[in-house]
Amino acid sequence: MIVKSHNVKSSIKNRLKTPRLVIIEFVLGELPDTGSSGHMLYLSLFPNYINKRDLHFEQIRFDLKNDKAIQDHMDEVSKKVGELRKM
Repeated sequence: MIVKSHNVKSSIKNRLKTPRLVIIEFVLGELPDTGSSGHMLYLSLFPNYINKRDLHFEQIRFDLKNDKAIQDHMDEVSKKVGELRKM
């Protein structure tokens, strides 16, 4: 059986214009930060973006051991939200 088509090209090397995406991953302080699911998602999506600035990855480490650590985490998240709004 032969299938004819109009100039079909392989999609392996073609990239599409993808919408902007921000990946935010919260990681508990005691856990390793390398090889995390958010980082792996970022690495798998990165080659598909023509404009590399359209894909952004933020990893926020946190610890809930005391009230100061919780407040520091809330301050950091507020700061990141402000930075992301400017993007």
